Amino acid sequence: AARSHDASFFAARNALTAGLENAKQGDAAILPQVILTGNANQLKTNYQPGDNLVNAPATSTQGQQYGMSLSLVQPIYDVGATVKRDELKKQTLQAEVQYRVAEQDLILRVAKAYFEVLLSRENLNQLNSQKEAIALQLAMAKKRFQIGSATITDTNDAQARYDAIVGNEITAANDLDIKSSAYRQLTALDAAQLAPISGSLPTADPQPNAL
Repeated sequence: AARSHDASFFAARNALTAGLENAKQGDAAILPQVILTGNANQLKTNYQPGDNLVNAPATSTQGQQYGMSLSLVQPIYDVGATVKRDELKKQTLQAEVQYRVAEQDLILRVAKAYFEVLLSRENLNQLNSQKEAIALQLAMAKKRFQIGSATITDTNDAQARYDAIVGNEITAANDLDIKSSAYRQLTALDAAQLAPISGSLPTADPQPNAL
């Protein structure tokens, strides 16, 4: 999806197309060249006799004149054209390398955007779980204060922890929106449709498994 949507990759693809033409232009400089030229002229002349010619009439002529030439030129040895051809071929190779670099860059940017969405989503889920746990602690602290088994300080501390986790939850939700927007801008796909991190993947013990 990113290959068909990302603007920078589009630019790299067009640059490759233009770069491939360089090699063709270099070859054309040492290939036979056929030159065809043509011309057409409209001619008109007027002749007026001088005063010393008695009874000499004026004359006028007009007509068309056409011409055409065809030539074939084959360079036998042209140092400049040969050097230019090699230079243009190098430019074509450079364009191909730059396109491969653009492909690798696109892969990295897509992978980064993908995992940043998943990480933001997991962070938000974790904060939601923490908020539920802290909300339960807050409710218990308020209940103990009502029955006289806890002080108001315990209730205030629980309330402060709950307010802090709510603020972190809002920040995490905004971060998820930002990361999802970046992924959507890159691929034109909905980040909500991404497969979540699986909890069934097996983990391996470190080797060696000892401090």
